Amino acid sequence: MKRFLIVGIAGVIIVLGFWQIAIPGSLITDLIENSLEDKGLHADFAGFRKGLFFNFESRQITIKKSDASLLLIENARGRVNPLSLLALRLSVLFDGDISGGRLNGRIDLLHGKNRANITIDKAEMERIPFFRALGFAGSRGVFSGDMNIEKSRGEIRFALTNAAFESASFGGITLPLEMFYKARGAMTINNNTVDIKSFALEGDGIYARIKGNITDGRAALTAELMPERSFKEKNYIFSMLEQYKVSPGYYSIPINSNFAVNSEK
Repeated sequence: MKRFLIVGIAGVIIVLGFWQIAIPGSLITDLIENSLEDKGLHADFAGFRKGLFFNFESRQITIKKSDASLLLIENARGRVNPLSLLALRLSVLFDGDISGGRLNGRIDLLHGKNRANITIDKAEMERIPFFRALGFAGSRGVFSGDMNIEKSRGEIRFALTNAAFESASFGGITLPLEMFYKARGAMTINNNTVDIKSFALEGDGIYARIKGNITDGRAALTAELMPERSFKEKNYIFSMLEQYKVSPGYYSIPINSNFAVNSEK
């Protein structure tokens, strides 16, 4: 019995020694960087340090595309699952604060096993750099969603409540987004193509859908506006959209423009 106890203690010491000596913190950050690289993204770590029992933390992680900041994760904490190596993957569980909300998820880091599951709960839209980079500066709302990605394919679902949008222009066409206070949607990702499976916006007396796809940053979308008669009569914007009127109470507006991410350092 005593021999087994000694062997067990020795095994624990060896495993912890391997974590502390053979796996530097830079290896963890490099693996995270490599998992983002094929998506054209990179991460900046501030205050990163490795803990004792296969855990680590970082004061701030900034996810960027070129020089544009997309997500800012604060007080990030993660834990490596050493047993995941038996399945030929290195799984990391993590969580942190994001724009007034919470983020948590799991990512598999070994080459060929690139998989990520991420959930965001009740983040403030106006504090997420990604939305400002897309041209939604000034818009507000509470954002929740989840993303499941394996290699370059995956699915995203989201909901936006208590929204206060500002009008936005796409391809020279101004959409009256300020009329809506709620949005929800689902989309799939396949390499450089994003397919909008569903994207609905709701307002008082008006409903809208957006469908289509975005390939290599180029949008081929259609926005369908369906105002109630009383709503339409009170909003002059529809007189400017007359050319897109298909029938009373139904407008179909093409959105063909580049969704380039604007630099925001």
